[in-house]
Amino acid sequence: DTIVPYGRPDGCGFVFRLPCSDEFFGAVCDAVMLYRGDRAAFDALSARIARKSFGWHDSAKKYLELYRELGEKYG
Repeated sequence: DTIVPYGRPDGCGFVFRLPCSDEFFGAVCDAVMLYRGDRAAFDALSARIARKSFGWHDSAKKYLELYRELGEKYG
């Protein structure tokens, strides 16, 4: 998964395990509680998220490296 749960040192968001409204609502509530209860932590989380790359560029490079390694080994 792309999102590392908030609360871990490298956390960048609020996650839910099951694709249902109750879990989604719980994650939204967690975010609102952090925003209202610890604005400094929320702002730090926002800054950490802004520094992350969610694009495909880095992932595509890793896949390309893997394919090249496999090609050299089994090609």
